[in-house]
Amino acid sequence: MADRIDQPDEIPDAQPEFQVCSWEPDGGLRVVLAILSPPGVEESFQQRNTQNKRPYRDGAQLQNTGADPIAWSFVVVVNSTVSEPGLGHEYVYPDYADRITKQFWNGATGTLTLPTRGPVRAKLDNYRRVDNPIDGVDTAVINAAFTRDNEEKIDAAAIQKNPVKGSHASLATQTKDSADREGANPQLVDVREWLSDVAGLINAPGDAIEDIDVRRKSIERGFESVFDALDDLGEQVGGAGSVFDNGFPETTFSAERARDAVANAEQERAERRGRIQGYAVQRDTSLSALAQQLGQDYQALLDLNSARVADPSDVREGDRILIYA
Repeated sequence: MADRIDQPDEIPDAQPEFQVCSWEPDGGLRVVLAILSPPGVEESFQQRNTQNKRPYRDGAQLQNTGADPIAWSFVVVVNSTVSEPGLGHEYVYPDYADRITKQFWNGATGTLTLPTRGPVRAKLDNYRRVDNPIDGVDTAVINAAFTRDNEEKIDAAAIQKNPVKGSHASLATQTKDSADREGANPQLVDVREWLSDVAGLINAPGDAIEDIDVRRKSIERGFESVFDALDDLGEQVGGAGSVFDNGFPETTFSAERARDAVANAEQERAERRGRIQGYAVQRDTSLSALAQQLGQDYQALLDLNSARVADPSDVREGDRILIYA
């Protein structure tokens, strides 16, 4: 939801400038709006990024999950002195101010034509109207906020009975149910999110091997559920030799890379278990700094010294820890 621009107590310029835009809600009437400039049209936008924070690791892995809708806010002025091309002789107080607010009450999505963006589909979030004489002239100052409506148009064809589309919906439901039964996170139904998690496994050598393996198995079960559903869909829609026969080679390759990375890490860890030695810390430091100094995996070093080091960020001179030879 857009925030409104602060309501001005008075128009700051003896001869203020205005920008003309319009608002026409579906099923309503078109009204023109004289926007006070400055401040003009204020546009806001924000990405939706989720943060994956890991213990003992600075920063976070960010994953984009879409974006919030674009929002606009501006101040409309109505009085008998406002004169701009396109306003017309009807733009007078209080009649036209009443006409504007009446169209704001409509509640429907409409077309907002902005001087900065042109026509956009939007809904009114809120407005605030103050009627007060300014320089002796009766004036309505209307502070309005709109949000872009990413509406989905549904035509008649989209709701007609279609056995193929019915199969799609049924298979999608089966796939989610299967993934849930296999222990895959319900939030990972989207293959792109699985791929992101797979990439995280491959590029996260500091994670505990056991944790990586559990996550890898969950992801693989999810992949298997999707592939089974795609096979069924290919048989129902395209038959033998259809595009579904090729599957998703990039997805399959990513899963195989994750499996190989875990296997290699497990093998390396097993080989190093028999080569452990004591080490006297030379100066106050942290376990992560020591791991970097000694060229060792931080998570492996942390696991090895879990009973010896109470605070990995505070390792003192003279402390004895275990390291891999």
